[in-house]
Amino acid sequence: MSADGDARPHAVGTHPGGTHPGGDPDGGAPDLLVIARWTRQAQRRRRRFTRPLSHHLGNAYSIMLSILVLGTVVFHLLVDTGVDGMRGLPGLETEAALPLDTDYLVACALLVLGAVAVGALRRLGPVFLRPEQVAWWLALPGGRRRLLTRVLVRAVLTPTIVGAFGVGTLVTILLGGGVAGLLTWALLAAGTAVAAVTAAATSQITRTRALPARLALLVVATALLGVALIAGPGTPTVALGGLGVVLLVSATTALLLVTRGIETVPDAELAKTSRRAFGVGVATLSMDTREIGRLMAPEPLQPRRSARMPLARAGRRLTGRWGAAARTILGVAQADALLLARQPWRLVQVAVGAGLSALLLVPGMHWVANTAVMLAAAVLAALAVGDPARRAAFEGGPDASWPTSPRWVRAGHLVVPVACLMVWGAVLGAALTLAGAGQAGAAGWLLGAGLLAGVGWGGVAVRSAMRTAPDWSEFIATPIGPIPDGFLRSLSQGPDAAAIVAWPLVMVLLGAGAGPKLVLAQAVVSAFAVVLALWTAEGD
Repeated sequence: MSADGDARPHAVGTHPGGTHPGGDPDGGAPDLLVIARWTRQAQRRRRRFTRPLSHHLGNAYSIMLSILVLGTVVFHLLVDTGVDGMRGLPGLETEAALPLDTDYLVACALLVLGAVAVGALRRLGPVFLRPEQVAWWLALPGGRRRLLTRVLVRAVLTPTIVGAFGVGTLVTILLGGGVAGLLTWALLAAGTAVAAVTAAATSQITRTRALPARLALLVVATALLGVALIAGPGTPTVALGGLGVVLLVSATTALLLVTRGIETVPDAELAKTSRRAFGVGVATLSMDTREIGRLMAPEPLQPRRSARMPLARAGRRLTGRWGAAARTILGVAQADALLLARQPWRLVQVAVGAGLSALLLVPGMHWVANTAVMLAAAVLAALAVGDPARRAAFEGGPDASWPTSPRWVRAGHLVVPVACLMVWGAVLGAALTLAGAGQAGAAGWLLGAGLLAGVGWGGVAVRSAMRTAPDWSEFIATPIGPIPDGFLRSLSQGPDAAAIVAWPLVMVLLGAGAGPKLVLAQAVVSAFAVVLALWTAEGD
């Protein structure tokens, strides 16, 4: 407050009282990293005076207890599974005749997952500031290079540590390998994580597309697959650890080079990624997987020309008692088809789900592995075609504007998922037929069951996409924290129908025969899933 009573802002680089948190002693603008450190010191000083010592001791005790319990569980799993992992346990042996070592196949899958994760990491930054940091620090005139570099280093270390310990331990438990295997998979997971974050950071800093960076990891995965196929089964897995070291060194070197231009990231880009990252954090705390998927998904492409909309045009000709319902179904289906067509990566995801069904042709695979492959393919395809329904459930307005019952609107959302997943189901039925499932029954029965399974999985996609959100106004206290009322009911809407729809074909993988009873059972459970999808939302 000046002498004449006017409120004036403090000079940049100072805080109330006239002292400098850092930077030039003559009052120049300090570096933003200095301001961040001063803010953190002030926060720690305030906590020290406002929080009792018992609070800090309780936090330390909870962290140490969690680490001890988790470490004990992981240690016993590693010891119990032994050198051969879970695939060596009684009842899980397999005689699958693969042309390459299983470890190399898993390594290729890990690299492909890293390439897929580049897009999600790019949408989160990976260089981003929290909303309060954007509001208070981004407008200051100080240098931001050191602050953004520290943010990027944290963005690299977090997935690297999680990947090294989490993925490395999980793969070692599944495939075995002992201490050497744990070290190998930890190095490969860490190298893949650093390469993925570096690729996303390069795309953000240089403001280029992330596709070339993805292709780099895909090329490495393809080369590794080719080498494993040439070498055949029994190839030593030590080379995978060496590949992880190469990825770590090369990605770190590239990261050091690209950080030279990190301060050129536009303010609008930092603000956008900040809002998205904050939304993902809130959705994670509220355990809203649907919202997480919506925020992490890329935006649809902009239309380049006018759409013909044949379904909507056909609906204009329908009149009579059921004309309004039919027009609503065709109009909603047309909107979903346009939205899905502007997301070609969703169609690629459905194709990948269909391609996974080809793994059922591998002879000698255990029924557990076959079931996991079939469920993974179904879930991957269902999540892709359920995107229009998820967006409609989030917006709410377009669906509410139709002058008919909400059930007819949801029936319209069923058209596109059912049509796409029937194609996927036909591929699944053909794969099961070629694999000799169903005790060599007639080929038409498995193909028909696959088509009907596609109808059921379409119902699963819509039921999961339009499920009722949990009510956080009332929550239940549990040992793991508060859970909103209706959370388990919301979480189960989708998986419950999926378990029912998958049951007939799982029985086929267990050795049941293929015949009229199979088709009838699949028709009944698929019809039940469709009915559940139509009655998903509340308030009807």
